[in-house]
Amino acid sequence: MKKTVFIGMLLLAANAVFAQKSNVNSAYTLATIVPADLNGAKAKIEPALTNPETQNWAKTWFTAGLVSEKFLEEEQKKAVSESDDKNARGEYTIQAYDYFAKAYDLDILPNEKGQVKPKFTKQIVTFMKTYPAELFNYGILLYQNKDFSGSFDAFNKYIKMPQLPFMQGEINTADSMYIWACYYGADAAIKAERKAEAAECLEIIKDKYQTETCYQLLANIYKETKGEEAYAKFLKDALKANPESQFALYSLIGYYIESKKMDEASKILDEAIQKDAKNPIFYYLKGTLSLESNDNEGAIANFEKAIANDPSFTDGYLGIGKCYFFKGKEIEDAADNIKDYKSRNAELEKAKAQYEKAATYFEKVHVQKPDNKENLRYLKNIYYRLRKDAEYDKIDAEMKAL
Repeated sequence: MKKTVFIGMLLLAANAVFAQKSNVNSAYTLATIVPADLNGAKAKIEPALTNPETQNWAKTWFTAGLVSEKFLEEEQKKAVSESDDKNARGEYTIQAYDYFAKAYDLDILPNEKGQVKPKFTKQIVTFMKTYPAELFNYGILLYQNKDFSGSFDAFNKYIKMPQLPFMQGEINTADSMYIWACYYGADAAIKAERKAEAAECLEIIKDKYQTETCYQLLANIYKETKGEEAYAKFLKDALKANPESQFALYSLIGYYIESKKMDEASKILDEAIQKDAKNPIFYYLKGTLSLESNDNEGAIANFEKAIANDPSFTDGYLGIGKCYFFKGKEIEDAADNIKDYKSRNAELEKAKAQYEKAATYFEKVHVQKPDNKENLRYLKNIYYRLRKDAEYDKIDAEMKAL
C-alpha cells in the first residue's frame, strides 16, 4: 500500500512538472505562431517565472524575453505611422533585456553530464544587438519627463551591455551614441542624486568627450562623496592624463593654495609657465601665491607680467590694487599704536600714499568692468579711507543699483 501511495505521489509530481513546462512550451508557441497570440503567451509565461518547477529552466526566461521582444516588434511596426507607444517600447526593451540576461545565466549551466550546451544564447545576442537605440531613446524620453532615476536606468542598461559575457565585442563603445549615453546618463544620475553611478559613467568618457566638463563633474563628485584627498588625487591624475586641461590645472592650484601648500602650487605654476609663457592667468596665480605669502613685491611683479601679456587682463590690475591696499592698511593699523602725534601722522601719510596707488588700479578695473562687485567693494573702502565723499557716494549708489 505504501509503495502504491509513493508511486502515486511521484506521478502527481511528474504531472505537475509536465504541466508547468507545458505552459512554457505553449507560451513559446503562441509567441511564434503567425499571427501570434502575445497576450495569451504572456498569461501563460508569467506564472512560470515564479513556479519552482520552471523558474530555473532557461527556456522559461528565454520565452519571457521572446514575448517582450514580440511586443516590442509590434510597437516598432507602428512607428511607420507614428502611432507607436514610446513608453511601451522602452518598457518592453528593458523587460526583454532582463529576461534574456537571466536566460543566458541558466543556458550556460552544465547539464547532468557536466556539459555546457547553450540552446538560446545565439538568439539572445541577435535580439539584444538591436536594443542600444531603444534604450538610448527611452533614456532621453524619461529625462525629458523629469524621471531622472528611470532615465539613468535606461541609459545604464545600454552602458553595461559590453560587460555582459555574451555581448562582449558586440557593442561599439567608440560609437557616438554610446558616448552620449554615458554623458547624458551621468547627468541624469547626478540629478537623481546617484552620484557614485554618475562617476562610473563619466570615468568611461572623461578623455573622449567634453573632457573639461567631465573633469569638473567628476571632481565635484569625488570632493563631495570621498573628500579632499580623493579630489586632489583625481585632479593630479587628470592633469597627468591631459596636460592641456585648464580646469584640472587651475583647480589643483586652487586646492594647494586653500590647503596652504604654496610650494606645490608654485611648482605646478612654474611648469605651466615653461609651456606657455604668454598666459596671463599663470602669472596672476603666481602673484596670488606671493600675496598669500605676504610677498607684496613678488606679487606686484607677477601681476605686472600678467598685464604685460594682456593689457585687458583686469584681474592683474585688481591684484596690484590689493597689494597697495593691504600695504596701506598694514601701515595704518601700525600707526594706531604710535602715541607720538607727529610720528603717527607721518605713518598715516605713508598709508594714504599706498591707498592712492591702490585707487589708481581699482579705477582701471572699474573702467573695464564697472559691475565687478569685488572691485567696487575695494573702491568704496579706499574712498572712505581717503575721505573722498563724492567718489564714495557714487560707488555706493552703483553697488546698490546692482
